[in-house]
Amino acid sequence: MKYQIVPLSDDDTNRERLRKLIDKLSTEAPKASLLILDLTRVKMINSGVLCEIMRLHKDFRAMAGDVFIAGPSHDVNLLLDNSRLNKIIRVYNTLAAAVRAIENPEPGMV
Repeated sequence: MKYQIVPLSDDDTNRERLRKLIDKLSTEAPKASLLILDLTRVKMINSGVLCEIMRLHKDFRAMAGDVFIAGPSHDVNLLLDNSRLNKIIRVYNTLAAAVRAIENPEPGMV
């Protein structure tokens, strides 16, 4: 399956800026059915950003795609856990682990 890696930084976690990026990614979805949000360089996100990530996930799922989160910081991981978003979107500790999971999926995973 074709996938796209989207590296985000703290600058991208402004809700309006992220919304524009997500709108662009959603319209380009046919190019890649799987999307990895690389949060390695993101220290913290807020609830507005969580909403935008959920919207992106919903858009990709509607097009038979999927979204993954890679490399969240400790604080971001706590927020994903508390919001239970990690029960809906697969989260990997590293970008390499996310790529490995997509390229070598376990049965029923991707």
